[in-house]
Amino acid sequence: MRPRVSKYSISKNTKQKIKLLNSTIIIPYRGSAIRNRILYRILDSLVFNFKTNIFIAEHDVKTTLNLKQKSRWKNIRHDFIQAKPNELFDRTGTLNYLIKNSNTDIVFNHDADIVIHPYAYQHAEKLLLRKQFDFIMPHNGMGWNVKHSFSYPGDINLMNTTKKVTLEFINSVIKKNNKIIDLRWRAARGGIIAIRRSDYIAAGMENQNIISWGFEDFERLHRFETLGYKVYGGFLSDNKIFKKYYMYHYDHNLDRGANSTANPHKKSNEAVYNKIKNMNKDQILKEIATWHWLRNIGVK
Repeated sequence: MRPRVSKYSISKNTKQKIKLLNSTIIIPYRGSAIRNRILYRILDSLVFNFKTNIFIAEHDVKTTLNLKQKSRWKNIRHDFIQAKPNELFDRTGTLNYLIKNSNTDIVFNHDADIVIHPYAYQHAEKLLLRKQFDFIMPHNGMGWNVKHSFSYPGDINLMNTTKKVTLEFINSVIKKNNKIIDLRWRAARGGIIAIRRSDYIAAGMENQNIISWGFEDFERLHRFETLGYKVYGGFLSDNKIFKKYYMYHYDHNLDRGANSTANPHKKSNEAVYNKIKNMNKDQILKEIATWHWLRNIGVK
């Protein structure tokens, strides 16, 4: 039996930014020309809608980002993590760097190419602050893939528009261009999740035995559920608050790169997930106790 969700107020004053002062939006990143344009749009949306903390960690051989080009991005923290030549994007390790170096009560693990409605973030922060839930997927588990429009000149080119990227704006685009979108996810475990930082650390953070990417969203969710954390949102049947909030994914198929299209560690990553999946709570706690990335870490 899940706890009952008590009512609280959500600000609907569109003239003011939504305050997420207890949260940090953490974005692990590896860039490219198109991905950078997408990220810049994501950042514009976040800065336009929120008064919050935004923290990007870029893992690459050399940086591709230039956040100094816009004054509105001046308060965004951007750390660069040096990668070795030909090294795959270390997604789990980069996320753990972000978690360790954040100092707010809540972190939003946020993909660099996803948009959801601003109210979803606000709902998630309030539920976590009230400790009604511990792990929140602030969407309905379904994600639209918006093709062409955000990635390269196609039927429309939103990258060159001066309009703000809001849910209403995207919905207006979809209505006019229904041939350039498709439903990519029906039961997504990732994209954007919100967790209290202390719980994230106690549960082991991201599993760095998963190399680069692949199965990390499944492994994380199963681990938290098995450890007894209260999970809410996404595809879960009792998700009432977030059932109207879809994710919107900016397509980047013309610029995916080897890191995105093929991960040679896919089978070993699946094995890591299955290992955790077949463990009970006590076994997972013993497993977490061996993880080297948790050594000498405290909760600020």
